[in-house]
Amino acid sequence: MMRHSRRRTIPFLTLALLSAAPLTAQTDFFELCRKGTPTEVSRALKAGVSVAGRTAEGWSPLQLASQYNKNPDVIMALLAAGASLKDRTDGWSPLLLAAGYASNPEVIRVLLAAGASLKDRTADGRTALMLAALMNRNPGAIAALLEAGASVAERTPSGWTPLLDAASGNPDVEAVRLLLKAGASVRERTSDGLSPLMLAASGNPNPAVAAALLAAGASVAERSPDSWSPLAFAARHARSPGVLTVLLDAGASVEERTKDGLSPLLIAASGNPNYEIVGALLKAGASVKETTRDGWTPLLLAARDNAGPEVVRALLDAGAPVKERTPDGWSPLLLAARDNRNPAVASALLKAGASMKERSKAGWSPLLLAASANPNPEMIPALLKAGASMKERTPSGASPLLLAASTNPNPAVVALLLKSGATMKERTDDGWSPLLMAARYSADSGMIRVLLEAGASVKERTRDGWTPLLLASRYTANAEVISGLLEAGAPVTERTPAGWSALSLAAKFNKNSEAITALLKAGASLTELNPEGLSPLFLAAAGNPNPKAVAVLLEAGASVKERTKTGLSPLMFASAFNPEPAVIAQLIKSGASVAERDNAGSSALLYAARYSPNQEVIATLLEAGADAKIKDAAGETAYDHALINPAMKDTPALRALRDAR
Repeated sequence: MMRHSRRRTIPFLTLALLSAAPLTAQTDFFELCRKGTPTEVSRALKAGVSVAGRTAEGWSPLQLASQYNKNPDVIMALLAAGASLKDRTDGWSPLLLAAGYASNPEVIRVLLAAGASLKDRTADGRTALMLAALMNRNPGAIAALLEAGASVAERTPSGWTPLLDAASGNPDVEAVRLLLKAGASVRERTSDGLSPLMLAASGNPNPAVAAALLAAGASVAERSPDSWSPLAFAARHARSPGVLTVLLDAGASVEERTKDGLSPLLIAASGNPNYEIVGALLKAGASVKETTRDGWTPLLLAARDNAGPEVVRALLDAGAPVKERTPDGWSPLLLAARDNRNPAVASALLKAGASMKERSKAGWSPLLLAASANPNPEMIPALLKAGASMKERTPSGASPLLLAASTNPNPAVVALLLKSGATMKERTDDGWSPLLMAARYSADSGMIRVLLEAGASVKERTRDGWTPLLLASRYTANAEVISGLLEAGAPVTERTPAGWSALSLAAKFNKNSEAITALLKAGASLTELNPEGLSPLFLAAAGNPNPKAVAVLLEAGASVKERTKTGLSPLMFASAFNPEPAVIAQLIKSGASVAERDNAGSSALLYAARYSPNQEVIATLLEAGADAKIKDAAGETAYDHALINPAMKDTPALRALRDAR
C-alpha cells in the first residue's frame, strides 16, 4: 500500500509526459517549464522531451521558464540539456523575459552566468535593465543586472533610460533609489522632453517615487517643452492625490500656468476623472473662478470633457455657478449634453439647478445637442426624464431625430429616439426627412439601415427632387451607404430634375472610388451622359481629385479615346480643369496620348497652360513627352497661353514652356 501510495504522488503532468504521445508530452512540458520543479523538468528531459520545441505562440521552454519559473535550478536544467540563450520571440530573449518578469533575481544571475548578453534589446530598444526598471516589482532584478555591469546610461531610440522607465511606472521606490545610487540622473529627459519627476507625477501610483526623485535633486520648477510642470502632469494623470501633496509640499504652486494658460485645476477638471485630485487642488488654494484665456472655467471644462460626475460635484460644492456660460454662450449643461458621454454628469448639473430650458446662442436645447452629437444613447432618456420634450425643434425646424440621423455617429441614438416617440414623418422646414438627412450628411451605413427598418422609403425626395441615393452618390464617404440604399430598392437609373444620374454625381464629386464601384455593380451605365453631354469618365477626369475614380471607370470599360463633339478627350478635360496631377498621370498610364488634338488642333498641354491652376499638371504632361512647340489654330504655343494664366506667373512650369518652345 505504501509503494502504491508513493506512486500516486507523482504529479499528473509528469505521468502524462512519460506516457502520452510526443505532441502531448511537449505541450505538458511547456507547462512544467512555467511551474514545475527541477526534478519534474529533469525527468521530462530524460524521457526525451526536446528543449527546442516551441509553443503555438513561438515560445521556447527556456523562455517560458525565464519568465514564469521562480526556481533557477529549472533554468540550469534546461541549459544543461542544450537550451539556447539566443532564443527570440518578437525580440524577447530569455534574459529580457527574466528581467521584466522573473520574481527571483537568481534566475537572472543564472542566465548571465551562462553567457546571456546585457546587450540584448527588445524590438523597441529596451535592454534588460530597462525592463527590470519598468516592469519587475522586485528591485533585486535591477541589483542583479547592475552587479553584472548593466549601465544606467542606456537609452532606447526614443530616449528612455532605466530611470525614466522606473519613474514612469514602477511603484517600488527602491528601484529608483538603486538606479540613482548607480549614477542615474534626475535631469535625464526622454526625446520629447519629459523628466523622471514628470513621469512619476503622471503615472506612478506610489508618491514615494516622486519624493525620492525630489530628494535626489529633481525640481518642481521643471518644465516640459510645452511648459507643463510636474504638478500639471499630476493634475492630468495622477490616480491618487498623494503625489500632488508631495509636489505641493516641495513648493509647487496651484497658481502656475502652462504656456497655453492652463492652471493645474483647469487641467484636472478637463481630463482627470478622480475627484480627489480636484479636491486636493481646491484645498491647496485653487479657485473655481479660474479661466482659460478664452474664458472657460473648471466647471465648463469638466462638464464638456470629464467623465467623472464626482468632479463636477466637487466643483459645484466649491462654489462654481451651475449657470455660468462660456463667452460664446455655452452653459455646463449644454456642454455636457452635447459632448460628455456620461449622462451622470448632466444629471449632476440638473440636480444642482441647471435647467432644461437653457438654450445655446443658436437656440438649441440640451436634447437637440445630445441628439446631434452625443454618441451615448443613454443621454437621451436622462434628459427626457429631466423634462426634455421630443417636440423640441431648432430654429430651422430640425427635430432630435432629424439631427441624430444627419450628424450623430451612433445609429443607436436614432433607434432610441424612435422608441421614445420620434416618428419617421418628421421633416425639416424645407422638407427633408430623416433618411434624406442621413444620406446627405451621415457616412454610417448602420444609420441608413436603422431608418429603413423603421419605415423610411428610398423613394423620398427633397423639394428640389433629390433622392437618398442621389444625395449619397454625391456626398457620402462610405460606399456601404450607397449599397444599402440600392439593396433597399433605390433605382440606379434615377436622376435629379436637372438630369444628373447617381453615377455622374459620384464620378465628378465623390472622392471615394468605391462609390462608383457600387453603382456600376448595380447596373449603372458608363455611357450615360449628364445634361452637358459628358460621360462619367469625362466628369471624373475634369472634377474628381482621386485618380482611382478614373481608374475604376477605365477598368469597367470606359475608354480614354472617348471624345466630345468638339474632339476634346478625357486627358484634355483633366489637364484643363483637374488640379490633381495624379489624375493626368493615371489617364496617361491607361493609354491616353499627350499628342492628342481636338477639332481645333489644341493639345492637352495647351489646355493645361491656359486653364490649369497647378503648374505640376504641366510638369506631368512634359515628363510624359508633351510637345511644347505645338501651336493652336491661332498660332499660339503653350507658353503663350501660360503667360495669361495667373497661376503660372513666375513658376518653373512657365520657364520650362519658354525654354521648350
